[in-house]
Amino acid sequence: MKYKKIIGGTEKEAEEKFPWLKNAVFENAEIDITKDFLVWKNGIWKNGVWESGTWKDGTWRRGIWKMGYGKTGFGKKELCGNEISR
Repeated sequence: MKYKKIIGGTEKEAEEKFPWLKNAVFENAEIDITKDFLVWKNGIWKNGVWESGTWKDGTWRRGIWKMGYGKTGFGKKELCGNEISR
């Protein structure tokens, strides 16, 4: 399952507001779309381009981080690459 929980809307609304989610590969995402930026609350990011938003918790496996703010969930590795987990 791609989305576990979407606060503030539906999957369609989330992907219209943040179109970069459409091409990303992730599972069990818990996201909040009530603000002008995406808040990732939990889940596994497997691949894709993260464009903006706040990362609160979760596991980063692969992908490219373009812009955003991380609160937790990051480890010692770069954000363009392999697994990062809390």
